[in-house]
Amino acid sequence: MSTKEIHPQIWDKINASQRVLVAAHIKIDGDGLGAMLAFYALLKKMGKEVIAYYEEEIPESYSFLAYTDEVSSEITEKNSIVITLNSNTPNNRIKKLYYNTKKNQLRVIITPEKEKLEITHIQFGQDQPEPDLIVVLDIGELERVGEIYKNNRALFEKTFLINIDHHPQTTDFGNLKIVDTKASSTCEIMYALIKSNPVALELMDAEIATLLMTGILADTGNFQFSNTSPSSLEAAGELLKLGAKQQEIVNTLFRTKKISTLKIWGKALERLRQDEKYRIIWTTLSQADFEEVGIEDEGGKIIDELITTVPDADFYFILKETETNLVKGSLRAKNGADANLVAQQFGGGGHVAAAAMIFKETSLEEAEKIVLEKIRAAQKIRLNLKTAEPSQPTAVTPSPATTTSTPITTTPKENVIEVEKVLTNELKKQKKISV
Repeated sequence: MSTKEIHPQIWDKINASQRVLVAAHIKIDGDGLGAMLAFYALLKKMGKEVIAYYEEEIPESYSFLAYTDEVSSEITEKNSIVITLNSNTPNNRIKKLYYNTKKNQLRVIITPEKEKLEITHIQFGQDQPEPDLIVVLDIGELERVGEIYKNNRALFEKTFLINIDHHPQTTDFGNLKIVDTKASSTCEIMYALIKSNPVALELMDAEIATLLMTGILADTGNFQFSNTSPSSLEAAGELLKLGAKQQEIVNTLFRTKKISTLKIWGKALERLRQDEKYRIIWTTLSQADFEEVGIEDEGGKIIDELITTVPDADFYFILKETETNLVKGSLRAKNGADANLVAQQFGGGGHVAAAAMIFKETSLEEAEKIVLEKIRAAQKIRLNLKTAEPSQPTAVTPSPATTTSTPITTTPKENVIEVEKVLTNELKKQKKISV
């Protein structure tokens, strides 16, 4: 079924629904957040009851976007009562919270850390009605929605679900879905969906346009990545006409850097290594690095804005130890190499040009060794190398992005097929590493 045939079916389902749950993926990025908030705002303007769900804290870099303060971090189960504590002192933390039962009575005891609590500070509420429609955005598998899916599987199974994404799907899910891997972003797909409905298009405003533009700019790297296409540029142009604040997005996401960000970038550059023979550039960051600098994660920006500027490489990756024996990796590929095929060996995935993976119960050193082994094995076939023995890594310095020139190499078709066979077979052998 073509996308144009699916569009009216999606709108028919939305029109027939009243309560809609909209969710994106954990470790949210500009595309997932922009798509979720844009759809949330649009459906509210259409008179729907909408919940935008995200369980973690919205990254500070996206605080300039509209509706971020309306995102819910939880949904209540059926027949639940919600107790809300509204203290006049924001810093008044709870010291103890417990309950007991006595003579068929349930007593909930709340002990504050400092200020006295008054009975007027407490509000009671009922659970929210269950949604009659769920829309998940920018998600390759339902598990990436987070705790809401793990704790409410029955809800997701019985409720009509719409899946809109531009990533290769690791699982087949959704009663209706648009999965367009050629699209630059989920926000580009969302805008095409909105344009297919005159009523929805009429409801577009500058805030919604800015949200969709954020997703397109974030996933195309401000139109610097290879996924930039005529359709993404056309969509951005139209959103600009609708009032999208393109300069504010660019200044906030691409031109604003905290001192802590620059410090962690410096540590990544200190450890930058190159394997010239196998055309690999990589670096690592330890948990101690992040703690010393006082920052949680800047891996994506480091690899996209710094590491991939180094010429004469096919694979680029960064490994970040976020907890003890928990390592997250970001992988990029050029010149016909496939980042997604490599990342899939570790339970990760993404696109041909960009992918991610997570290593559990694995040290930073072990993860580095394993990733290098797999990439070298793939490159041995792609580049017709005689041996898979690594060359001696050397330190490198990134070139300015404006002067980068990466030679294009041609990969024989039979070698591409052989690489895919080798990597696919490797997927079946993985035991220790998973997402």
